[in-house]
Amino acid sequence: YATVAPHALINPHVVKGRRGWEFGPGWVKVLLAIVGLGFTVRRRRHRSWRLFLALTALLAGLLSLGPNLHIGTWQPWLTLMAWVPGVEQVRNVFRFAYFVQMAVALLAVAGVQDLLLMLRAASSWQWRRTAATVIAVGCGGIAVCEIPPAPYLLAGTPDLAAHAGWTTFVRENTPPKKGIACVPFADGKSVKDFDISTRWMMYGTQHGVPIVNGYSGFFPQSYFDLRAAVRDDFPSAKTFEQLAAANVEFVVVYRSHTDQQQILSVEAPF
Repeated sequence: YATVAPHALINPHVVKGRRGWEFGPGWVKVLLAIVGLGFTVRRRRHRSWRLFLALTALLAGLLSLGPNLHIGTWQPWLTLMAWVPGVEQVRNVFRFAYFVQMAVALLAVAGVQDLLLMLRAASSWQWRRTAATVIAVGCGGIAVCEIPPAPYLLAGTPDLAAHAGWTTFVRENTPPKKGIACVPFADGKSVKDFDISTRWMMYGTQHGVPIVNGYSGFFPQSYFDLRAAVRDDFPSAKTFEQLAAANVEFVVVYRSHTDQQQILSVEAPF
């Protein structure tokens, strides 16, 4: 939470975090949120909902840590998993960070309002009151613009009609409780690396057969073991044995990835 996105306009680099885990909502928003929270005691009218937002940010921040939160030897998340139905099925608990960011943003709005009222009350002169409005609005504008939307990338979608032949074959000929492997597997951990996996999953909407190399928020160690084998030693009899052990019935391979004759030369246990 002390690290903001690398494309932020205001980025003092207070803490260097791991790439892709920059959860900071922005330092200007944080400062304005502190102002909004600081005036909670004085402004009884809005005290309840501001305290609610502060408590939301605190609890959501703790929950976003998941099992990484330790209080001595106690891991609160594991206790929640044991006592609250459904919690053990939650994946990507770090997404509680959205509630932290939302609460900070709303408190920052309150901070802009409090800053405006404080500055305007400091003087009865019209030009100073106008200047106070400009300052408060300027702070709010900076808070809005300090982290612009992340740059986006566009990618083409697979041509499902062009590959209807093999998807139909897989759908009609794969036995129950069997799956397929689609080669190549993702070659890394980035979004770009898993582009190929999402394309295989798109074809999966046509054939409906489980694939052993899809994408998820959680990957078991068996996936990484199988991926390493396919990456380092495909095609080989040993790799085919590992695929067979994973209940693979068919292996679908991009023609440009591996020579067809090289695959057919390997004796596969299918």
